[in-house]
Amino acid sequence: MQKIIKYILSISLMLMPIMAEAVERVVVTFPLSFGLVYIMGISDKIVGVPVQKIGIKNKELGPFYSHYSPNLASATNVGFTGAVNIETVLSLQPDLIISSESIQSSKDNTMFFRDNGIKVLEVKAGFGSVKDWLELVKTSCESIDCPQRAENYIKLWEKNLKIVNDHLTNIPKEKRVKVILINSHGGAISVRGSKNLFCKELIKLAGGIVLEGDEDPAESGACAELVFKFDPDIVIDDYSQFVTPEWVSDLRAVKNKKVYKIPYDDKQAWITTWTFNTFSPLGLMWFAKTFYPEEFADVDLEKTREEFYVTILGKNFEPETKNY
Repeated sequence: MQKIIKYILSISLMLMPIMAEAVERVVVTFPLSFGLVYIMGISDKIVGVPVQKIGIKNKELGPFYSHYSPNLASATNVGFTGAVNIETVLSLQPDLIISSESIQSSKDNTMFFRDNGIKVLEVKAGFGSVKDWLELVKTSCESIDCPQRAENYIKLWEKNLKIVNDHLTNIPKEKRVKVILINSHGGAISVRGSKNLFCKELIKLAGGIVLEGDEDPAESGACAELVFKFDPDIVIDDYSQFVTPEWVSDLRAVKNKKVYKIPYDDKQAWITTWTFNTFSPLGLMWFAKTFYPEEFADVDLEKTREEFYVTILGKNFEPETKNY
């Protein structure tokens, strides 16, 4: 009976939120969840990360990491989801591990870590829709008892969405722009579709028309017939190295020079890409102003960016190169 009571007590303690001030040593094993630590306010507590996966080489930090989490220069490489070095993680004595709930090997590790008294925050491997992402922010902050940080983030998201919606009321649906999201890495163009659900939803929220239903290629090589049939008004390149094969040059968007690169504030810190989940309140506003520059002429992206940094990250940050 005593063993059963002890077991139940241990499980109960694992389900209780850990106080934010008690979080001193954090290990992140799931790279896509890395942006969460900045929203949760624990970026200065990181002792272990998948170093290469978050863009750090030779312990050298770019301006964003140097500004918000200089401790990353001394963080230990722990591998990444599916290939975590368990001995290394244990040696770091973390009080919180952020991992994935969707990969079996990661789930097995989670059970092991919890059996050893370490709190593990599991997040979905795909953040899904905007709604899914905001719910994840809420539950993640609640897990370390800092709900105010989630509230600040969600309120900012809702504020920016309201600004966008208010402006879009003046743009009839028949005048909305058609948008294709592509990746042109290595000179090979692929059309982004439902596989990139989050970014696609941002485009739609910002008033863009995207490929829908059976036309949505999910993730495919750029079929000329498909692209020309849709003939987008705007092309968004999510890799920021757009190249124009000869067959693409006849597209309306290319002819009208309506090809845009997604902004980021630090190329090393890919979480600062404006359409990535963490920075998506900025991405929403950038999309809207890019699609409809005249209607959103009163929207100051610099002030929007500064508000995001001060409200969510606690202090402003001036990128070395502004590409928005």
